[in-house]
Amino acid sequence: MPQIEERLDKLDQHLKLVKLDLRDVLTALTGTDANGKKGIVYDINEIDIKIQFIEKTIELMKLENAKRELLLDQIKFGVGAGFIAILAIIGDLFLQHSR
Repeated sequence: MPQIEERLDKLDQHLKLVKLDLRDVLTALTGTDANGKKGIVYDINEIDIKIQFIEKTIELMKLENAKRELLLDQIKFGVGAGFIAILAIIGDLFLQHSR
């Protein structure tokens, strides 16, 4: 019987250590009252929120960039059309003077 009690005591001690380890893991994941419950889960949530913000910011920047490119293309077209119109006016004036 003493061997069985000794083995049960060892098993009980081992289970207590496992319980302490599990409590430490849980504390690391969820945090404590002392640190405002800011464990690894909190950190991951904060990182996820920041990533979502960055992704939205990138999408807005892409949209603004596309708008600028469209405006630049329109300006190029306008300048090109204006240049051709000026050339046409100069050509017409030149032809009228040469008659």
